[in-house]
Amino acid sequence: MANSAENIDRVVSYLQHAFSKACKKFGSNNTKGTTLYKYQVKFMYMLDEVMRGVQPVSQRAIITANKLIDEIESVRV
Repeated sequence: MANSAENIDRVVSYLQHAFSKACKKFGSNNTKGTTLYKYQVKFMYMLDEVMRGVQPVSQRAIITANKLIDEIESVRV
């Protein structure tokens, strides 16, 4: 069981790092309504699903979070 929790922690850490790196182009203005804020809200809901969800839900949330990161990386500012 601990191994599973460690794996989730690693996945969450990776996703957070990748998301942070992808969002640098938006600067630090994350007030409500900005593009950065909208992406942060979406991403946090996905991370919540990864951390709290059962295995199939977590896997879908990980895939969705990776797609969101890819989408952010493709956005031109």
